[in-house]
Amino acid sequence: MAGYPLCTLESYAQKKFWEPLGLTRKDFSFAYILRCYPEGKYPTGHCKATSERTCRQYDKDVIKKFSPSLFIATFGFKDVLETPSFTSLVKSSFSKAKRLSESNKVAILLGAETVNLVNPYLTKGGLKGWQGHFWKGEWGW
Repeated sequence: MAGYPLCTLESYAQKKFWEPLGLTRKDFSFAYILRCYPEGKYPTGHCKATSERTCRQYDKDVIKKFSPSLFIATFGFKDVLETPSFTSLVKSSFSKAKRLSESNKVAILLGAETVNLVNPYLTKGGLKGWQGHFWKGEWGW
């Protein structure tokens, strides 16, 4: 998915993950650190900090306004495209989000970078161990 914008991934996810559950884009929020990957991989070093800062400025207020109260950690759509066996895990996270959204504003954190931003303690040991876990909290970034 090198250089593909989030809207392409959103379209894929819409058909694969949330439409089958009867969800619409209004029902939840999901967060990405970067909307596209220059050169097909997550940037490192100075480029990483610059890229993250640039992308965050566009949705910081949107996420704050949504004000999620519950967070679910799962793999990103790009991860699913690279490792198809993650599909059922991500579907399960969206299903969980639907159930929990009846009494919470749910943010689905897609990918290790996003989970690390919100709760850096969870990515110790890798996202596989924490995939599907959820916790209550506030968006503070």
